[in-house]
Amino acid sequence: MYYPEASGNQQSPIDLISNDARYDPSLAERPLKFSYCISRETELLNNGYTLVVFPRPKQVLSGGPLLEDTEYELSEIRFHWGKDSDRGSEHLVNHKSFPMEIQFVHWNSHIYNSIEEAVGSRHGIAIVAMFGQVGREHMGLKSITDTLEDVLYKGRHKTLTGPFNPSTFLPDPALWDFWTYDGSLTTPPCSENVTWIVLRYPLMMSAAQV
Repeated sequence: MYYPEASGNQQSPIDLISNDARYDPSLAERPLKFSYCISRETELLNNGYTLVVFPRPKQVLSGGPLLEDTEYELSEIRFHWGKDSDRGSEHLVNHKSFPMEIQFVHWNSHIYNSIEEAVGSRHGIAIVAMFGQVGREHMGLKSITDTLEDVLYKGRHKTLTGPFNPSTFLPDPALWDFWTYDGSLTTPPCSENVTWIVLRYPLMMSAAQV
């Protein structure tokens, strides 16, 4: 989908080409740290572009390519999928699309006072993206997929009645290989200064969940 706002020089998403990637040994010394916990007041929203999940309470990310000794607070989780399982992800890997892409949007709460202030600002936003691949059912997704009928239309929202744990989406730490690059938000305002962290190994989910 084309947005007029996407006119910058570092726009996302991109096609990640393995042969163009360079290994950075310094990242191995600063592993990603996900400090996620169970959310009991989780809001779902159809914003007209995608499904957005707002977990509570405070959940943070640090390490990897992010500023040292800096926590990025999780603001929302975005789910992107297509009309069929052939093309649902926003990013591509070696020209290949995945059925789904899940994006964890964080903002730098060490420097900025709000996500609104962080958007478009230097070191303001960090997004962790993971691909979804058809396989076994993912139980962490069940609370989301069971509620989709309530948020089919733009502006519709729903509060989950049960617990929701973002950490259930994370692979084993041994599988935290990732690509990272400087890009932008993928929907308006398409602001740049976004640090993207795209996990290499996909999350398994059933065909019905895609």
